[in-house]
Amino acid sequence: RKMSKVTFSDQQVVQHVNSGFVAVAIDVDADRKLAKEIGAERLPTTVVLTPDRKVLKTIVGYQSPTRLKDHLDMVGPEKEAASDSYLVHTSVHGQR
Repeated sequence: RKMSKVTFSDQQVVQHVNSGFVAVAIDVDADRKLAKEIGAERLPTTVVLTPDRKVLKTIVGYQSPTRLKDHLDMVGPEKEAASDSYLVHTSVHGQR
């Protein structure tokens, strides 16, 4: 919940994510198979992956806006391998 309210509502994070990622939120209760496939064992987990589901970065736990941007800079759109990457944030039902 805190990441939704604080981090993902931060305008700089929104602009950063929109500049080079496709943001996806999944409910691990509803899609346990996908959560397991991307390695979301604890919540919250944010995963950056390619369209063919190659995991580029796994970020576990709450991330402040600044910390999340720092993580994303490591695999951002300026990095060739991360072009059109997906940013997947996991939560449980009702806690996005």
